[in-house]
Amino acid sequence: VLSVIVPIRNAPDCSTAACHAHGPAQQVLGVLDFHMSLATVDARLAASERQLALGLGATVAAVLVFAGFLTWLLVLRPVRRFAVATRRVATGDLAARVAVTSDDELGELAVSWNAMVEELSRARSELEQWSRTLEVRVDDATAELETAHRRMLVVEKMASLGKLAAVVAHEINNPLAGIATYAKLLRRQLAGRAGTSGAPSADAEMAKALELVESEAVRCGGIVRNLLLFSRTPGSRFSEEDVAPLLERCAALMRHQAGLLEVSIRVECAADLPKVVCDPSQIQQIVLALSMNALEAMPKGGTLSLRAGRRAAGDGVFVQVADTGGGIAAADLPHVFEPFFTTKSEGKGVGLGLAVVYGIVERHHGQVDVETSPVEGTTFTVRLPLTQPAAPEPAPEGALA
Repeated sequence: VLSVIVPIRNAPDCSTAACHAHGPAQQVLGVLDFHMSLATVDARLAASERQLALGLGATVAAVLVFAGFLTWLLVLRPVRRFAVATRRVATGDLAARVAVTSDDELGELAVSWNAMVEELSRARSELEQWSRTLEVRVDDATAELETAHRRMLVVEKMASLGKLAAVVAHEINNPLAGIATYAKLLRRQLAGRAGTSGAPSADAEMAKALELVESEAVRCGGIVRNLLLFSRTPGSRFSEEDVAPLLERCAALMRHQAGLLEVSIRVECAADLPKVVCDPSQIQQIVLALSMNALEAMPKGGTLSLRAGRRAAGDGVFVQVADTGGGIAAADLPHVFEPFFTTKSEGKGVGLGLAVVYGIVERHHGQVDVETSPVEGTTFTVRLPLTQPAAPEPAPEGALA
C-alpha cells in the first residue's frame, strides 16, 4: 500500500476571500492523508517480468539456434569435408579434393589443401615412374650380369683349356714334327732309289704310305696349333686386307666338299668395302671353321652363303656365314662357343671349332653372334672394326687373349 500525506496550506489569495473562515495568520489549514493499494501495480510488474523472461529466453534460444546453424554452415560442414578428404588421402586416394565455397580462411585452407594433395599425387606418380624405371633397369642389369656370368664361365673354361692345350701341345708337337720329317726323308730316299732300281711297285706303295703318314702328321700339327690359340696369343701379323678375296679363297677351298654334298656356294660382297686391319690367315680360319660346320648341317644339300658388308652402326665390316640346314636347338644355343661342346656324333668333332672362332674374334676386338631357325637355317655374323685399338700383346700362359 502506498500512503501519502499532503498538508493543506492557507494561500494568501484564499485567506482574503469572503468564503474563507480562517485568518491570514494561520498557515496550515489541515492535512490530507490518503492510502493507495499497489496490488495491481505489483501484478502488472510480475506480468511484465514474466514476459521479459520469456522474451529473453526466446531471444537466447533463437540466438543459440542461429549461432549453431552458422557454426554448422561455416565451420562444421567445411571441417567435415576436410575430415572426409583426410580419411580418403590416408587410404591412398590422392584424387580427393575439397570444394572451395568461400573466400575466408577456410576457403584459403581448402585451396592450400588441394594444392598439397595435387603435389603429393604428382610426387607419387613420379615415384611410381621411377620405380618402374628402376625395375626395368634392375632387370636389364640382372640380365647383363647373367650374360657376363655366362661369359666368365666360358672364359674360365677357355682358360682351363689353355692350360691343358699348353701341356698337350708341348708333349705332342715335337713327336709329330719328327714323324713328318722322317716320313719326308724316307720318301726322298725311296724316290732316289726308284731312279736307280727301276721304281719297284713295293717302293711306290711305301711312298704312298709315307706320304699319307706325313699328311696326317701335318694335320695333327694343325689341330695342336688350334689348341695353342687358347694357351697364348700367337705372333699375329696384322695388316690392311680386303675381306672379299678372303671369302673367295675360302669358297674355292670348300667347293669340292660342297659339290659332294650337293651344296651350292654363294659369295656376296659389297662393292665399297673398306680394308680391315686384321690377320688374314686367322680371318680365313674363322670363315673355314664356320663353313665346315655349315656344310655338316646340310647333309642333303642346300645353300652356303658367304657375305661381307659395312656395319650399319659404327665403323667396321661384317662377315656372315649362313646355311639352310635345320638350325641349332634352343637348349644348345647358349653353349655353342664353349670348348669341347659339340652336337656331332662321336668321332666327328671335339667341340673346338667355334671356341677357336670366338678366341680369334676376341683378339680382333670384334663380336660374333648367331641367329638360328629350324626353317631358315643358321647365320653366324662376325663384326670386325676397321682398325685395332692397340697392337696385340701376348697373354699370360693359360689365359684367353
